[in-house]
Amino acid sequence: MAGVRRKRHASRTRHFYYNDRWQSLEERVESGGQVSGHADCRYVWGTRYVDELILRQRDTSSPKDGTLDEVL
Repeated sequence: MAGVRRKRHASRTRHFYYNDRWQSLEERVESGGQVSGHADCRYVWGTRYVDELILRQRDTSSPKDGTLDEVL
């Protein structure tokens, strides 16, 4: 991975993991100062274009259980 950005939204802090083309690969939620060991959202990119998103997986359960159950 090329980089990690940390952004605070409302009451949560999210960690965004990027590749060397600055495409977001994964999002993880921070809680109590600890970053989750499970991805909240994962992205898969194509190889033809920088913005060719081919898959997004997201954990929609509450509380989060690490299962990426929504696929677009």
